[in-house]
Amino acid sequence: KTSRILIDEAPMASSLLDQVGWKPRRFIRLAIWSLWLRSLLHVCVPESAFCRMRASASLRISSGQRTRSPSISRERAPAMTWILSRRAQAPDVAEANAKRPLVVIAGLGPGSPKHITREVKKQIDSVSEVYARIAKHPALEAFPKDVKVNTFDHLYEKEDSFEEVYSMIADKVVRLAQKKGKVVYLVPGDPWVGEKTTQLILDRGNSSGVDVQVLPGVSFIESTLAALRIDALPGTILADAYELVELHHLPFEPNTPLLISQIPNRAMAGDLKQVLLTAYRPEHRVALVHGAGSAQEVVEWMPLHKFDRSKRIDQLTSLYVPANDDSTFASLRDAMSEYRDGLELWDEVSHKQLAPALKRAAQKVMAATITDDDKKLAEGLAEVLAHTVAHLQLGEDDSSFRVADILSRAEEIVGKILGDKGDAKTTDPEES
Repeated sequence: KTSRILIDEAPMASSLLDQVGWKPRRFIRLAIWSLWLRSLLHVCVPESAFCRMRASASLRISSGQRTRSPSISRERAPAMTWILSRRAQAPDVAEANAKRPLVVIAGLGPGSPKHITREVKKQIDSVSEVYARIAKHPALEAFPKDVKVNTFDHLYEKEDSFEEVYSMIADKVVRLAQKKGKVVYLVPGDPWVGEKTTQLILDRGNSSGVDVQVLPGVSFIESTLAALRIDALPGTILADAYELVELHHLPFEPNTPLLISQIPNRAMAGDLKQVLLTAYRPEHRVALVHGAGSAQEVVEWMPLHKFDRSKRIDQLTSLYVPANDDSTFASLRDAMSEYRDGLELWDEVSHKQLAPALKRAAQKVMAATITDDDKKLAEGLAEVLAHTVAHLQLGEDDSSFRVADILSRAEEIVGKILGDKGDAKTTDPEES
C-alpha cells in the first residue's frame, strides 16, 4: 500500500521504474529521490522548462537500447501539473519588473563627502551621470571626474515658487528614468528629512510605472546639533522654513527649542523673522548654522531681529531658536490645573459660581476701552483669560466639552466678530 501511494504521488519515479525494474531497496531509494526532485521543481523550475527537460529525457531514452517510456500526461500527474502551473508566472513577473524604469533617490549627507553612505557611493559608482537637486553641495566636489553631474539649479531661476520648482524636478526625473531606464537623483542630507521632491517622485512613479528606491543618508540634524553642541532632547521641534513663512503666527509653543531647516536666502529669512517675532522677543538669541558637517561649517549667534542680515545665508543654512521663559497658553492651563489640585472644594464648583468673576473682568475691559487706557486694558484682558481658563478646566473635568472643541468654535467666530458695517457683534445663540 505504501509503495502504491509513493508511485501515485511521484509519477516520474513510476516512469523510471518501468525502465529499470525494481527491487524493494532500489524502489525506496528511487521513490525518495523522485519526491525530492518534485520538491525542487516545485520551488525552482517553471512548467515550460520542466516540459522541455522531460521531452529531452524521453528522446535520450528512445535513442538508446531501452524501450521508450510512456510520456507523463497531465491526467496521470495532476498534482505535479498544478504545482508547476502555480509557479510558472513567477519568472515572467520578475523579468517584467527588471525592465521597469528605476529612480534611485539618494541622500548626500549634510556636507562633507565622508558622510556619504557606502550604499549611496555604490549607486554613484554604478552610473556615468547623476542628477542633483542643487549644485552647491560640498560632497559633489569629491565625485570622480568620469561621473557627470547634472543639476536643477536653472529651474529655481525660472519658476515663481518653490512648489513649482519641486514639481518640475519630479516630472523631469521620472521622464529621464523612462528614457534612460535608470536615474540616480541626489539630494542634500536625507531624502526623508525636509525633502519635498522625494514624495513627489514616489507619487509620479506610482502613476507612471516607474520604480523608486530611496536610499537614506545622514540628515542635517545630527551635524547641526553637533555644531551647536546641544542635545535634541527633550522636545526639540523640527520645522521647515517654507511652511512657516506661509503662516501668520508660530504654530508651536515658544518654551520649546526649535530647529528650522532650508533657509536658502535672506528674503526667506526676513519672512521667517516676522513669523518668529509673534512668539519671541526681538532680543531673543538665535543661532544660524551654515554648512553643518562640512569644512565650511560656521555658527553665528545673534539677536532674533538681526539674523536675516547675515551674508552667509544659503541653501545649507538652518536656524536654531532656543526655548524662552515666556508664558504660553499651555503653561497657563498647567497653572490652572495645579491651582485646581490644591482646592479641596473644586469638585463642588460650578460655572454659575465662576460667572460673576468673569463678568467683572469683562467690565474692566469695557471701562479700559472707554478711557483708552492700554495698561488697564491689558490687565482686564488677562483677568478675562484667566477666568476663561477656569471655565475650560471645569468643563473638561466634568466632561462637558473639550478645550480643542472650544478653540475650533472660536476660530469660526473670529470671522464673525465684525459685522457688515465694521461694528463688533456677538454670536446669536439662535443663529448658531
